[in-house]
Order: sequence, then C-alpha cells, then structure tokens
Amino acid sequence: MARTWDSFSEGDALPELIKTPGVSDLVKYSAGGGDFNPLHHDYAFPQAKAIGSIIVHGRFKYAC
Repeated sequence: MARTWDSFSEGDALPELIKTPGVSDLVKYSAGGGDFNPLHHDYAFPQAKAIGSIIVHGRFKYAC
C-alpha cells in the first residue's frame, strides 16, 4: 500500500523504489538528447544484431 506524504516523519526510511525500464523508455530518453540512433532501441538494426543487443545510453543506465 502506498504511503501518503503525511505518514512520513523525519528519519523514516523510504520504501525501496524498483524500476523496470523497457524499450519505450529508451526511446523517451533518446528524445531528451536528440539521439534517435536505432542502435539504442531497434533489436533488428544491423549493428545491434552484430553486437547481440541494443546499447543503452550510459546515463540512462545509472538513472534506473
């Protein structure tokens, strides 16, 4: 159950935040930097096939 703002007191531990980003999140992140290279979101792109997967933007990896 989600906690409300008023249910927290100073010093309380925050609940764990778990994120599971997907390909659509990668495309949204790409929009921020204007980097729409298919290598970042298209598994069928020849370069992605050659390396075995897509490449996640460096800063995006640390944000999740």
